[in-house]
Amino acid sequence: GFGEKGKPTLGDKGAVPPNATLQITLELVSWKTVTEVTDDKKFIKKTLKKGEGYERPNEGALVKLKLIGKLQDGNIFLKKGHDNEEDLFEFKIDEDQVIEGLDRAVMKMKKGEVALLIISAEYAFGPYGSQQELDVVPPNSTVYFEVELVSFVKVSRLGLPLLCFHIPTINNFVLMCLSFFQICPEYQIFNCTTQEAALYIYRELHNNFLCYDA
Repeated sequence: GFGEKGKPTLGDKGAVPPNATLQITLELVSWKTVTEVTDDKKFIKKTLKKGEGYERPNEGALVKLKLIGKLQDGNIFLKKGHDNEEDLFEFKIDEDQVIEGLDRAVMKMKKGEVALLIISAEYAFGPYGSQQELDVVPPNSTVYFEVELVSFVKVSRLGLPLLCFHIPTINNFVLMCLSFFQICPEYQIFNCTTQEAALYIYRELHNNFLCYDA
């Protein structure tokens, strides 16, 4: 509280006696989720608007963003997708096309999410700085990005875009493969039994695509 001195009357606010016990009523109106992206506390992500669903971009995903990049003094060095919604900022994750901080942050975002990123130089432009479209980022600068993840296309481990479709239950799938290989023996390219080949294909579909059993 206010300790032994209390608090004198100020304007239309009453005084607080010395050594008084205070009772305060609070109402939580809203909050923003703040995440430390790295353990060294040099990279913070603050969620301004929640995204949709559960899916997030993976390594190699093609992402499209609305983006504003600012320096500590408020000067904007990069702006995409706000004045012209067709002029989105686009890159592939984990392919060294952008700074490490942007790569790592977007992988934690959902479609439609808006976030404020505070990125120290170690995860931004480092000791050399960078000439950007609207301003120069000086060496060793902490930068601020307001990012909206507009869309993304995930890729599989095979490097293909992820598709979403249904496949039969495993038993029906194996029977389908057995029938197919009997009708078209020229496609029996596996050095294993037909049933083993069918099981392999089934697992690969589940691992590399967004599949669900019918």
